[in-house]
Amino acid sequence: MPKANSFLRLKWYIERHPIWHFARIKLISINHNENALQFEDYNNYNDAYAIPQNFNTLNSQIPGLSDNTFETACVIARYLRQKCEGGYSIGSSSIKTLELMMAESSGVCSVFSLLFINFCILNRIAVREWGLVDKHYNATVGHSFNEIYSTEHKKWVAIDVSNGIYFTDGVSACPISVQELVSNNCQFQNTAIHTLLSIDGTRKYHRNFEERIRKMFFNNKIRFFLITNFRIKETDKMLNKWNGTLPNFAIHFLLYLAGSYIKFMQLDRGRL
Repeated sequence: MPKANSFLRLKWYIERHPIWHFARIKLISINHNENALQFEDYNNYNDAYAIPQNFNTLNSQIPGLSDNTFETACVIARYLRQKCEGGYSIGSSSIKTLELMMAESSGVCSVFSLLFINFCILNRIAVREWGLVDKHYNATVGHSFNEIYSTEHKKWVAIDVSNGIYFTDGVSACPISVQELVSNNCQFQNTAIHTLLSIDGTRKYHRNFEERIRKMFFNNKIRFFLITNFRIKETDKMLNKWNGTLPNFAIHFLLYLAGSYIKFMQLDRGRL
């Protein structure tokens, strides 16, 4: 038994070694593009009819959905945070991820982001994902969150489902985009943080929650990158076929070879 445990620990370490993440960054990073920053929208190449049926079934049970894009996005984020406390990483197809998230306490920030994307597409809300790290090799800070296009505010708006928050301008009280957030990264006092859930036991907030948010979003060392070419159907198909047979990094490489893998576009602070 100890030998088996040692093998599993070694396997886990090899699959998650920082070198794989660093190599992936080098392989899929693309140049900053102003048009992509404005118009990248996962709905453009992910059809609602291709979202697994389980998402449709659950979507019909979410109370409070409406034609208001921003309010509906907040409703979806709140629902996911109430139903799923989060936990370990999953690394499965979206349908398997949904099943695990609903059945047990599992899922990291990127998993919440994935589920949120699926529900936004079903509700015809323009959506995309962002990532942030303090460094690309052996990062100590890393996070995934989303932006939705609010037709009410006529702009992209950042929503962090995992942390259960969104941001507004401290003066106008208008929800802000990632680009606006980054431009205010040294002005924490000028940005308001709104929680999607009250601190009442429904949501287990981290200790020093505000400090955690500062470290992630209001930190000059943080690099923000937009995730593009996010193709749900192709990714799910590959994960369903090879999960349990190939390690995750090998499945990701197959997606890359097929031209269906994500790309990272780092936000250039100098252009803001």
